[in-house]
Amino acid sequence: MHSHIVSAHPDALRRRQAALKGRATARVHAEVVTKAAWWEAEGPKNFVTASSPQHLRDILSTVGSLVVADYFSSWCTACRSLFPKLRQLAENNPDVLFVKVNIGSPDLSDMAQRMGISSLPYFQFYKDGKVATQFTANLLSVNRLRAAISANKDSAAGSEAGKASLVL
Repeated sequence: MHSHIVSAHPDALRRRQAALKGRATARVHAEVVTKAAWWEAEGPKNFVTASSPQHLRDILSTVGSLVVADYFSSWCTACRSLFPKLRQLAENNPDVLFVKVNIGSPDLSDMAQRMGISSLPYFQFYKDGKVATQFTANLLSVNRLRAAISANKDSAAGSEAGKASLVL
């Protein structure tokens, strides 16, 4: 019968403890992820969910500041990967309203089709209820999101960026 030999060297013990802790943390994280819907995770106050096309219209018509609409679906792995960065952007830009729009729901799916959204995650930046900027993004292009937020916060409200009208 062989006994399990563990090196008594301090570095080896530290590495083993770190590995065990990492596995335990990963196990707990996996349990949380499978039990909770990732898109329903809590965020800052300026990180809200539109529950219907009318709710989105109401948000856009009443908010005077920049609004970033994130169109996503629960099955979209790029959306899921980008979600923590989006929450971080919301935390870092409290003067910008971030709206999550789950196009996986039937009402919002129809709206997304009417809007011509074919790639996810898809972002629209609204100023005064009008689309100022729109594009798809992923985890690798998070800097594009940061730049668009900065550019749209800094530009004048009456600039020609607000040409497109609301198609909801």
